[in-house]
Amino acid sequence: MKKAVILLMSCLLVSTNCLAVTVVGSVSCAKWKKDRDEDSWAKVANTAWLVGFFAGIADSTGKNYLAAANIDSLELAMDDYCQAHPFKNIYDGVWQKK
Repeated sequence: MKKAVILLMSCLLVSTNCLAVTVVGSVSCAKWKKDRDEDSWAKVANTAWLVGFFAGIADSTGKNYLAAANIDSLELAMDDYCQAHPFKNIYDGVWQKK
């Protein structure tokens, strides 16, 4: 019985598929569009967040979502998403585009 408990506890400690994740830095589609229109420093920060988030997803899933993309194509894809979904945020757009 003791071995079974140790084995179960080991499996629980090793398992990483059920971790809760808090996403920080995602902006609304309205802010994305405003920052892109103004060509502000926030545009650069938003794009950096977008690329970093895609890289994080790629790392955690083992799928290289950025292999066939470049920054311009990611920005344009998010522009399209936000145009179609003005009340969502870019976090939602990433999950739709991946």
